[in-house]
Amino acid sequence: MRRLLSYLILIPSILFGQAIVINPEFPTENNPIEIIFDITQMTGRAVNLVGYTGTLYAHTGVYTNLNSSSWQYVIESWGDNTTQPSLTRIGTDLYQLIIDNPRAFYGITNTAEHIISINLVLRSADASKQTEDLFVALYDDGFNIKLLDIESIDFYPLPNQRIDITAVTNGADSLRVY
Repeated sequence: MRRLLSYLILIPSILFGQAIVINPEFPTENNPIEIIFDITQMTGRAVNLVGYTGTLYAHTGVYTNLNSSSWQYVIESWGDNTTQPSLTRIGTDLYQLIIDNPRAFYGITNTAEHIISINLVLRSADASKQTEDLFVALYDDGFNIKLLDIESIDFYPLPNQRIDITAVTNGADSLRVY
């Protein structure tokens, strides 16, 4: 029942044009993460995956607080479909990846090391089609806020000009911006 409800919540988001939908909104390194990819909303090399009906595989690793400039803890080698995670096709050009516990999935045992982002390249089974690098940010436990549609905000407004800000949080029922 919870899975059905999560799809009912996610489907409107997918229909309104998001390339990647993450559930929960603020994923953490110790809790399950569901990532849904809408290939039709992606740009770059992913365009060649539109209409693809075969299995997609994820070449994946992470950035951590100890190394945020190169991929770490990469799952096996590029192109080895026997060791790469496969995505579940959940609709036309819609694919899902579930990671039950990112720290365990990537084999991170150093308690001082924390995942900043999950990094992925999705590719077809024969590796002839693929996406650009994709990144899913992870958050610390506790209160978090995310500004949405930030590209449209004019940070140098005229005096008395109204600025509309859209934000989402994981724990506040109201926000004030000063």
